[in-house]
Amino acid sequence: MVRQKEQVEKSNSFQILNNQEGLNLSKEGGEGSSVGGLIIPHNGDKCNARFLIEGISDHCPAKMTFTEERQRSRRSFQLCNVWTQHPQFMSIVKEGWNYNVKGCKMFTAVKRLKMLKRGLKTLNTQAFHNIVTEANEDRNTLKPIQVQLQRCPTNVEYQQAEISVYQKFRQSSYLAEVYLQQRSKATRIRLGDDNNKYFHSIIKHRKLKQAITQLKDNSGLWQTDPDTIDGIFVDYYKNLLGRKEIERVRDFNSIIRNGNRLSEAQQLEIMQFFLEREVKPTMFQIDNNKSPGPD
Repeated sequence: MVRQKEQVEKSNSFQILNNQEGLNLSKEGGEGSSVGGLIIPHNGDKCNARFLIEGISDHCPAKMTFTEERQRSRRSFQLCNVWTQHPQFMSIVKEGWNYNVKGCKMFTAVKRLKMLKRGLKTLNTQAFHNIVTEANEDRNTLKPIQVQLQRCPTNVEYQQAEISVYQKFRQSSYLAEVYLQQRSKATRIRLGDDNNKYFHSIIKHRKLKQAITQLKDNSGLWQTDPDTIDGIFVDYYKNLLGRKEIERVRDFNSIIRNGNRLSEAQQLEIMQFFLEREVKPTMFQIDNNKSPGPD
């Protein structure tokens, strides 16, 4: 079917729906239909035809555009760790899992999981739909209040306002951080092992983290020349390690004393024997966002 679009300024535009009922201006052929000498496939796709100005020719050139209608696939369900921080999370889980279903055990489990997903999706829409935007808004709200508090630190109203807004921003920023950490891990698992743009960006970022672009010398001046930076490192370690053994040990002891050290009781506690059954609960106490879990 050829249908003219309802546009006054574009009277030479047509839309061809080859699988619709109506005025059929096409001729049946072996591989497709023909409209004005043009072949149109029978796969049900929409075709837009625009007839241009003829110019010096006796015929109008036709510009055909085929539009494929693709069905969008549903995104797979993924549990966000940030949902567990909501006070209604456990009640939603209990409500979904206690849903009364009759049938075999496999059917019951699948049906309850579907009900549970529905409740969690509703929770995500209501409470976690724009957590990153909310964290940014809370940060912008907190900034002028802290500026006012710095100007008048003894003002009680500013102090109370800063406390309430700070607590709200702290909670929203933590939730946004947990969400972004999980999303970055999912991206790393999905794209990290392929030879793509994401993989090479990670390699480039690691090289930049290991590079030293500027360094302060003994005079307190910042040096950016690579050869000068190399010389500063060489001179430092020559002064540290290029002397007698007694002075070297003394220098190492002075470096160690500058940092935090364990007490004698803490050292003895570390040296105590441990049992195999104590390893598993200790490993599982590590936060998921801190380090990879055990295999």
